[in-house]
Amino acid sequence: MVLQIALDCLPDDAAQRHAVLREYFCDKDASAVRTPEGWSLTLSWPGDPERHIDPALDVGLKWWGGHIRREEMASAFRRDGRLTRCLYDSWTLVSWARWLERRGPTALESVIILHVDDHRDLGSPRLVDEGSSWRDLISGRNCDLRDPSSVIAAIESGAIGMGSFMAPFLAIAPHAEVRHLCQPPKALRTQDFEIRRVTTPDNLLEPGAPRLGIGLTPVAPGIGRGRYRITPSIDDWLDGVDGRPILLHIDLDYFCNRYDGDSDWAFRSERLDPPPAAIDRQMDDLVKALNLRRVAERIEDVVLAFSPGFFPAELWSRVDESVTRGLKLDGEHKPDRGMTSTVRPRKPRVSAPPKPNNPSTKHGLISAQDIHLVPTKGTKGRGGGPDGEAWRIEYEGRRAGQVFINLIDQPPIGKHASIQIYLNKASQGHGIGRIGYARACAASRYDVIYAHMRKSNMASIRAAMAAGFADETSAKDQQKIMVWRRDSVSTSAKPNEP
Repeated sequence: MVLQIALDCLPDDAAQRHAVLREYFCDKDASAVRTPEGWSLTLSWPGDPERHIDPALDVGLKWWGGHIRREEMASAFRRDGRLTRCLYDSWTLVSWARWLERRGPTALESVIILHVDDHRDLGSPRLVDEGSSWRDLISGRNCDLRDPSSVIAAIESGAIGMGSFMAPFLAIAPHAEVRHLCQPPKALRTQDFEIRRVTTPDNLLEPGAPRLGIGLTPVAPGIGRGRYRITPSIDDWLDGVDGRPILLHIDLDYFCNRYDGDSDWAFRSERLDPPPAAIDRQMDDLVKALNLRRVAERIEDVVLAFSPGFFPAELWSRVDESVTRGLKLDGEHKPDRGMTSTVRPRKPRVSAPPKPNNPSTKHGLISAQDIHLVPTKGTKGRGGGPDGEAWRIEYEGRRAGQVFINLIDQPPIGKHASIQIYLNKASQGHGIGRIGYARACAASRYDVIYAHMRKSNMASIRAAMAAGFADETSAKDQQKIMVWRRDSVSTSAKPNEP
């Protein structure tokens, strides 16, 4: 799919432009080419293994069946009886649209959504709110929840994504009640909100256009129609659930969100990554509560989302079996039994030999023009917080590592900005480190930046010196101490040069 947008809608800087496109299109890849008319955007579902975080993804895809490729995961769902299995949980909205088609609009007045997820999924989809219907900003087509085929089209275009599928349903069901079960660290206590339909101005495809949105206003503790409750407590989650229609959505990242869609997941100090035994206990507690309170038998629609890049793929089959058996859904077909899917099964293809992972040229060093620093929020201790700065290092669109700056107060220097850089193993030894050091320092708010490293780490020392750092290690210092000063960096040593 190719889109045209005005020239002033995207920054000229390649790294900033990449960050804007990644944030706006979320699940899809977008590349921009400058034309006389503005920018020409090409959208596609990511298929490059480097764009997918989970190293065990192939294990899950093999279990799913159908020789599914990575770029097809966004369209993979299967429906049997009252159960929908999907890889991306955006397909939850299709399941609910078909439920609405069966039950009629009066069911919206009293429906309860039991939302089991590590995320709220209340992001603003790329849909313009035109009152009684919505317009897909990517395809230009109308989207109406009363027409499931139009919802499918909006998901396939990328207008409705994993983090925004809840908003359209709540927009047409203002009296729906959402019960969101979420584990720490994202939910620490029970909180109640009033659900509001809002709009948010688009900032790219049609600047200023009112995109559909949902807002939450804190209210006094209590349940009821038009309320959103988020809680880590199963008792509070099911409190007062009566005989109204129930829709159950289970995103498996509730049980374990090891990756959280973050290429820097391994560096996060806080993440939901319990051992399998703890996951089993959580599943047992959830299923037991639904059965003991006789809620399971009254659920009219069930969605099980596997969430590649969030929930570990090697656990897909394990959790599927436990949840479906516990909720008495094991009579529904399993994913490898040829169920209905938007992905057509086909014979395995003979793939071309894989490209080498090492970003090297015949001379060993890569071109600096292929290296980009993409600003990120950082995490605790790794550039997160008001005094920190963080960037993802990308080589030809693939993650090569990360670089971050923290403001620390440690002897022998005292309070100072400290830079650290981490490269993937395949990205080491090709000159990426010196480019990362130089560009991060140039982009930083700090004019004086220190680098601390082991005295034996000659690769990092050479990279820092090539980026303009000076050695200020004293005889009594146990580590190498190097410093970069903006006013002393030679204008001839530009960070964009190789």
